[in-house]
Amino acid sequence: MIIINTPNNPTGAVYSAKALEELAQLAQEKDLFVLSDEIYEKMVYDGACHVSIGSFPRMKERVITANGFSKRYSMTGWRLGYVAADREVISALIRIHQYATICATSFAQWGAVAALRGPQTEINHMIEEFSRRRNLVYNALMDMPGIDVVKPLGAFYIFPNIRKTGKTPMELTQYLIEKAKIAVVPGTVFGEFGNEFIRISYANSHENLEMAMERMQKALREI
Repeated sequence: MIIINTPNNPTGAVYSAKALEELAQLAQEKDLFVLSDEIYEKMVYDGACHVSIGSFPRMKERVITANGFSKRYSMTGWRLGYVAADREVISALIRIHQYATICATSFAQWGAVAALRGPQTEINHMIEEFSRRRNLVYNALMDMPGIDVVKPLGAFYIFPNIRKTGKTPMELTQYLIEKAKIAVVPGTVFGEFGNEFIRISYANSHENLEMAMERMQKALREI
């Protein structure tokens, strides 16, 4: 099985249609299923476009698309999600699911129905605000010593490289908590390829992010 997440957590990357097409070809050649986590599908910026790998020819029967309501509709904590897949795959998933979990609470289900049927304009406003916060954090990181960063195109995370600070992700995370009173996530928790990175979430107010970036810059200059 190939597992993909686009837009991506922790990097904020958005996979191109070309990259997804090549993954789809690989899945067909090797007879693999694809689990596609698309929870951040609406959170894209700067003209980026989310493409679902399940939309490519001959992929319907081998793609399991996972999605939910926590990001697009700000229903975090309600634990309500869904999968879309071929009928035979769903039948197998139901047999496992019905004995492994309990039913989602009724108010969350009615809330999801209202979210889907109601006006969608607020999503656009939310994305505009996230883009503003993203620009704030990205521009601040660009001016910080020891930091290299790529501007993310999706989700609400940024994944700066901190190798030039001379600290490991865990060491820098601890340092920023103690020195600047801000919390970031060491990239190592996402696997071996994160051993030169930290993850920052900009799912906070513009004012708090501005203060956090000022504290982070001051702390990095004192290393």
